[in-house]
Amino acid sequence: MKLLLSQTLILLFTCCCLAAEDLIQSIREDHPRIYINAETIPLLRTRAQGVAKHYFEIIKKEVDALPDYPVLKLNEKRYRIDDDGRARFIAPAREGQHLVKYRGGGEALRTALVYLITNDPHYRDKAYRYLRVALELYQWCHKHWIQVEWHNFDRLDAIIAYDWLAASLSDEQRRNFIVPMLEFVNELQNGKYTYRRNRGLRIDAGFYGDRSLMWYAGLAAYGDGYNNALAGKMLETGYEEHVKMLDFRDKVSNSTGLLAAATPGYSFGAYPRATFNFLLSMNSATGKNIACRWTHMRDYPKWFSWAVIPTGDDFLHYGIGDAFHFNNSMAGQLRWSIYPTLAQSIHLYGKKFPDCAAVAKAAIALLPEQTKDFRNSIMPFILYNFDPQEKLKQSPIETLSQKRATYFPSFGLAIMRSGFTPESTFCLFRAGAQYTNHQHYDESHFTIYKHAFLAMDTGTRTATMHHNYYAPQTVAHNSILIHMKNEPLAPFWKPWGPTAEKDTYNLPAHGGQYKLSGAKRLAFTSEDLFTYVANDATATYHPGKCSEAVRQFVYIYPDYFVIYDRVESVDADQIKEFLIHTQNEPVQMPEKTWHADNNKGRLFMRTLLPKNARVDKIGGKGKRFMASGRNWPIFEGEKAFAKENHLGQWRLEVKYPQEQKINRFLHIIEATDTGQEHMIKSEFTRNGDIDIVKFTDRAGRKWQLGFNSKGKVDGFIKAWNDDKLILDKKLL
Repeated sequence: MKLLLSQTLILLFTCCCLAAEDLIQSIREDHPRIYINAETIPLLRTRAQGVAKHYFEIIKKEVDALPDYPVLKLNEKRYRIDDDGRARFIAPAREGQHLVKYRGGGEALRTALVYLITNDPHYRDKAYRYLRVALELYQWCHKHWIQVEWHNFDRLDAIIAYDWLAASLSDEQRRNFIVPMLEFVNELQNGKYTYRRNRGLRIDAGFYGDRSLMWYAGLAAYGDGYNNALAGKMLETGYEEHVKMLDFRDKVSNSTGLLAAATPGYSFGAYPRATFNFLLSMNSATGKNIACRWTHMRDYPKWFSWAVIPTGDDFLHYGIGDAFHFNNSMAGQLRWSIYPTLAQSIHLYGKKFPDCAAVAKAAIALLPEQTKDFRNSIMPFILYNFDPQEKLKQSPIETLSQKRATYFPSFGLAIMRSGFTPESTFCLFRAGAQYTNHQHYDESHFTIYKHAFLAMDTGTRTATMHHNYYAPQTVAHNSILIHMKNEPLAPFWKPWGPTAEKDTYNLPAHGGQYKLSGAKRLAFTSEDLFTYVANDATATYHPGKCSEAVRQFVYIYPDYFVIYDRVESVDADQIKEFLIHTQNEPVQMPEKTWHADNNKGRLFMRTLLPKNARVDKIGGKGKRFMASGRNWPIFEGEKAFAKENHLGQWRLEVKYPQEQKINRFLHIIEATDTGQEHMIKSEFTRNGDIDIVKFTDRAGRKWQLGFNSKGKVDGFIKAWNDDKLILDKKLL
């Protein structure tokens, strides 16, 4: 067995820039070895008396309040056992952990932490009793074919707690926990089907399910003589799969920090854990810091700083992909994951990459004070390189305002902003996504925020068929529709849970895209005065209806947007529509102009092409989410609209008065506040095949932009200050 493991680890460690060593020599023989070891326990105790004293007092108080002799007690009102021996959940339960008050793993880990710091055997014995409760719960769930939890959190806590206690436990105690725990983790890999079980097979997603547990179970058990063969096999497989996961994330990140999904609940939630857990455990178990082999979490603070909108007391997200849009608040993630994630990035990468750490520190400085909290986590005790009291060299706003725009190629996101304050204007534009994890049919979509969301990503993730027929479809986004008779609805994953609505409709698509990838970013240029993005989304539409769908998007700082669309359908009678969604009802004004307000923000939009555009206004009660011939209400119904939300309730559809194959749309948008009563004036002209818009911004600067209406996708942008030409660029 030693020879096999040695040969395997030679290859694996070489890939990770580690010396080719035998497993026994590489992984320390003593316990603990996950996150901490004998050499770092003194540091853990020092932090418990210093920078982490507050957290230790909270955790110790919580541990002392736990029953000394816990028993597994299941809430029989939340499940039943059917004749086939399977447990069936009764709402709101949907995981085994919902059936109990004490899950065992988390309680055991926090109690084990108190034991290591105080060296009081009372806490060791108490922690072990919670380990036994955890194991009993896991075995009960497995016997009755249900999952313990969707993530690996409690089970990983139990494994770590065992590792931390192992050196002080008797041989019988160790055997009674780790042998059945190994068997349980092994059975999860090939065991019976459980309700909505997260086997975690995909290394291109969160990797926080059953599969990820092998590395930790093997690491906790190997070398102790209780089943070395199985533990060694888990070490091998677990290591290999974590390496593949990390390699994939580095490929997706490409030095941007965006992980395997751009959707906030994933990207800012559990996804970072898989990387950090592995890197921290490798460091403690082998004594070698291999974090620099993979850099996506080094760059993660960059992604966070671009993907959020500061409001002063919170951060908002843009609502990308499978997000909940009720308030677009980052509060949930801020309160349990962002602060620890940024702290871990500093801990692992700060000394070698100070510029990246500076971004993380600046982001932390801007977090609401109540969210700068590790809660009941063990992280403040083991992040020895993170000093929460460190002073910044420059203001966080200065650090985070150095660039106006950036582009994340993996998910095709161009993010632009006039600054990084609550008064700034923010914009996101989708152009050329390469990966599709948790994404929608939203190529060429844009979101604009000033004081509030003005041009919106609408709908929400929910348990009704709104989740399929509206929210992920192009109709819910500020993009282009091309209608084709009886076009099948683009596929999307079904809503789930005990209250999920069944799909009994089988209705056609509402003019949207039918592929999540295939669009091509044609241009991304960012300068002091403007950012320009061009996207060819043709391939994302059904070939039976679309010959061309190209959007050129120009953001002129601080508040102006010019959007030019070249759209050609296969048949002349296939209606094309330019969409823009707002929270409140749009109001029509003279000169083909509309405005819509949201809190203190106001969006003006003027249609320059088509000249005699037909504009339909859709929305309001009972019509907020119209698509495929009907409205698609969310599960919460009218209750969701009784308080402030970011679901979007209205949309404008701009179309030609008489359809033809080739359509050209030209719009100018101004983001401002409700104090502005009129939009800036603008003028449209045509010079041959070039469509031109001219306007003067509120600072007195004159602008002229032109776009090729056929042939090569390009154009130009010019600007004058007091009749002095200050900008003359091609839009390529």
